[in-house]
Amino acid sequence: MRTGFDCTLMHRVFAVAVGVLLVACRPPVGVTRVSPSIVTQELTQSALNSSSPNTFSQNVLHRRNLTERFRRDPEGALEALHQLTVQGRGRENTPFALAELSFRYADSTGKRSFYLEAVVCAWAFLFPADDGERPDELDPRLRIAADLYNRGLTRALSSPNGSVVDLRSGLYPLPFGQQVAVHLEPDALRWAGRDLVEFVPAAELRVRGLRARHRRPGIGAPLAARAVATDQEQRAADYLGSNARTPVTALLRFDDARRQLAEPVMHASLAVYSPSDRRVRSRDKPGSGDVTNRCL
Repeated sequence: MRTGFDCTLMHRVFAVAVGVLLVACRPPVGVTRVSPSIVTQELTQSALNSSSPNTFSQNVLHRRNLTERFRRDPEGALEALHQLTVQGRGRENTPFALAELSFRYADSTGKRSFYLEAVVCAWAFLFPADDGERPDELDPRLRIAADLYNRGLTRALSSPNGSVVDLRSGLYPLPFGQQVAVHLEPDALRWAGRDLVEFVPAAELRVRGLRARHRRPGIGAPLAARAVATDQEQRAADYLGSNARTPVTALLRFDDARRQLAEPVMHASLAVYSPSDRRVRSRDKPGSGDVTNRCL
């Protein structure tokens, strides 16, 4: 009886050992064929439409040994990426990752300074001072970076209750002890003899009753503003109703953003464009009045 018990026990131990050995011998990397739609979703995934960042940003975290730190101490990991960007390490990869990961962290915490960090770094990625660091025109990160900039700017400049976007000059805090000095020309919020007020993010508006929706590609926060006549006679005969809104685009422009990331105070100019303003291609001398504005 004792021998039979020992043999049964040994057989069980042997079976478990074989199972462990088979698992241990299984290759850690494998390939599985999936549908093209799944591959497309993974390639276009970003902090804008998912809880996970884009593969490009994940690779930067992995290469810099920051993946686990970003999970445990996101602000510490972002500061490390900030320093790498200031040092010019990683070329265009680091500012893109810092833009996306800052946006994701801002979304999860509500800290507006990280939305502004995303804006600065997205601009640095899109419009580097060195033409040799400019991303390729077919780089899939271009559209993601532009949308990170657009949505980040809307959130960074939103009013305390988030109902409107507050366009004004002033000092805005950035993470890691920096600030952005934003300059807005006094007459920038004038259009066709009217004052532009109550800027609402157009990207957050849902339209119903129309079959076609037209979007103009470009960079800048798309807004809908109320135009108020300033002259009493004009106001009395104004053909615009009180609920009418005009589309405008807000653009925060930095001169050599990557260089300024090393300074305690960054400087930027805030401009507001209407649909009638001249459209200019963004790849022609970026940073000097040549960025395509858009309205949604």
